[in-house]
Amino acid sequence: MATKLKIRGALRLYSAMTLALTVGLLGTAVPMQAAAPGQVIWVDLLTEDAATAIDFYRQLLGWKIEPYSSGNFVVSNDGMPIAGISEIKDADAEREEAIWLVGIAVPDLADSVATARELGAKIHRDVGRVEGFASFAILQDPQGAAVMLLSPERPFEESRSVGFWVWTELWTHDTGAASEFYGKVIGYERAEIERSDDSYQLFQTEGENRAGLVEIENKQVDPIWAPYLGVADLKAIVAQAKGLGGRILLEPSPELGEGRVALLADPTGGAFFVYELEEKMP
Repeated sequence: MATKLKIRGALRLYSAMTLALTVGLLGTAVPMQAAAPGQVIWVDLLTEDAATAIDFYRQLLGWKIEPYSSGNFVVSNDGMPIAGISEIKDADAEREEAIWLVGIAVPDLADSVATARELGAKIHRDVGRVEGFASFAILQDPQGAAVMLLSPERPFEESRSVGFWVWTELWTHDTGAASEFYGKVIGYERAEIERSDDSYQLFQTEGENRAGLVEIENKQVDPIWAPYLGVADLKAIVAQAKGLGGRILLEPSPELGEGRVALLADPTGGAFFVYELEEKMP
């Protein structure tokens, strides 16, 4: 990861706003399933320039992005709501880069927030509610990674296909401390997968893999929850992102996900991974 993402100002402003969660989620006709504890179920882009970000993602991924209130938009892929975009405006605030804020399901939101506070997290938005969708809170863990905790009030749908979020990782300076924190706050259990030349650390609940856990070697890089988007042709997406004004923070390489992964940033600074799918993931 080759960029330092500034998030404090954006989170301060965002925490006072209504989450971009509701339009398209209420009354949607696609099949639904209940959220499991620890499952990533939503992401929101916080940006100072929603128009530029929207144009980028529409052209890059073919997303349908519709407004539902001033400065707030809902993102759909193949008719399924998958994300929100919220424009952050403050004439007195220092310029901040955008951030994709990951939302994780928890069974008892109030308890999770209380535990996080006791463990040294900064609570940017205490427990609030979007009627018909979820209760939510926004915090930064003790190492500085921002995350949204959600207690869903309705089922949801997910997909492991092109244009959808297919994975999430926590990039952090201390994987041991992060494991202890999220184990107590979310109920994550730490696991490890042995690979040919190394191992890969995971967060699990109910025996299912929920997110990756990566230690940041460069201490100048802020910890962050990083979402992955599924794509069909990584090389083409990287080239197109460059042409649309995006930045390539990590180029595809054999050392990074066997050459099937790249880290991009949209023109407003929102960083996200893209992952080339061989076929629809299970």
